[in-house]
Amino acid sequence: MKPPDPTTWRASSFIDFSPYVGRPRAFDAELARIREQLRRTLAGRIFEREGLAWYRRAYVEAFLFIYDTCFYDREAGRYRIDEILDDGEREFGGYDFIMLWQSYPRLGIDGRNQIDFYRDMPGGLPGLRALTERAHERGVRVLVSYNPWDIGTRREVGAAPSTDPRGYRYTFPEKGAPAMADAEALAALIEAIGADGVFLDTMAFDDPGFRAPLEQANPHV
Repeated sequence: MKPPDPTTWRASSFIDFSPYVGRPRAFDAELARIREQLRRTLAGRIFEREGLAWYRRAYVEAFLFIYDTCFYDREAGRYRIDEILDDGEREFGGYDFIMLWQSYPRLGIDGRNQIDFYRDMPGGLPGLRALTERAHERGVRVLVSYNPWDIGTRREVGAAPSTDPRGYRYTFPEKGAPAMADAEALAALIEAIGADGVFLDTMAFDDPGFRAPLEQANPHV
């Protein structure tokens, strides 16, 4: 039986542990071997960058659904950012950062793509920038989300069509410059609202080609 090779995970996105069913000791030993192999290959240099020092001590996140009424008060016509941060401070000392989740389960209900959902929020991108600035005033960072599996909605200008017959994409199939139209739209979003980072949904890794436009918008993203 050939043990799983962690270097292939980028292609497979999962490990088959079925050979270890009913063999708990063998499973534990194999899991320990994989962990040690990963530790030896882990490159954490990106977290040594001065602009990302905050992330090394960021432990508590608010995962916010931006279409939820607890996030936006429709009657008052305002974002409830202070109430959310106040609640976090009262309950456990506060959040280190918030993540603005825009897509699932709404994505696909119409032709809008994941970036459109940010653009279409009340007040548009200037409204989200005001929210970000308020979070920053209170010492809280703000992240946006990128979903590589959003390939069935409106494409950004210049985006290549999906070639997967199943319509799947959980990470980058390309190397060097994947999904560049998405990266450029995401970079414009980061710059417009002053975001501090990006949550890469379902992705086992990023790509320097994808990251380059984001870092031009914010060198510390």
